[in-house]
Amino acid sequence: MPAIVAGSSFNKNPIVQAFLKKMPTCEDLVPEKIHETKVNEPLINWHSIDGDYALEAIRDSDGWAGNASDKKMLSFSKFLRDREGLHVLAASTAGLISLLDRHQKEALVNDRYVAILTGRKQ
Repeated sequence: MPAIVAGSSFNKNPIVQAFLKKMPTCEDLVPEKIHETKVNEPLINWHSIDGDYALEAIRDSDGWAGNASDKKMLSFSKFLRDREGLHVLAASTAGLISLLDRHQKEALVNDRYVAILTGRKQ
């Protein structure tokens, strides 16, 4: 089974926050503390309907979760456009950022990795 890696905007996703804080289940975030931007809008939510299932899947697969800044998501989106010709939504790079951030902290084994990126036609 592949390891599931989740990524989202800093402190704006109950699944990622529960994982990072080692909480047993997801807890709702305070809606007033969530600030939506053009970049993070697809990622954020104060409540996750099936969050506990996602949290369990991350843990059961020995995966992890991490946060990404708007600046970093924009940078990765631009890099993928310039280097690979992929027009991806900046928010969709959050999981890739989480994967690569982990690799910088501790080298991941040489293997195959899949990042799901979403975009739009240009």
